[in-house]
Amino acid sequence: MDSKNTSLNRILVAFSGGADSSALALMLKQLGFDLVLGHVDHQMRPSSAHDAARCVELAKGWRLPIEVARVVVRPATEAEARRVRYAALEKIADELGCVGIATGHTLDDDAETVAMRQQ
Repeated sequence: MDSKNTSLNRILVAFSGGADSSALALMLKQLGFDLVLGHVDHQMRPSSAHDAARCVELAKGWRLPIEVARVVVRPATEAEARRVRYAALEKIADELGCVGIATGHTLDDDAETVAMRQQ
């Protein structure tokens, strides 16, 4: 993707392929935002490459661009995975000229919400 091809409303959507990030991406697309999906493959599970490929296929079907970052998480903890994920998303957003990063969370994402508020 050409980083010089930016718009004032380009948003990076943190995209796992789950219900929350899918709904967020489709809603923002419907509202007319210039979207890029950003998937972070933590490589912490054997199926992570399959998850990334599924996200690429969803993006293709929705005609949305996607960037996949593969990262190494050491130590392999949820807290470190979160830190690395947000760093990767910030890097993608900066490279593509995005004005913000949108994340989708459901009511059962309490643990991540609490952890984010503690930082």
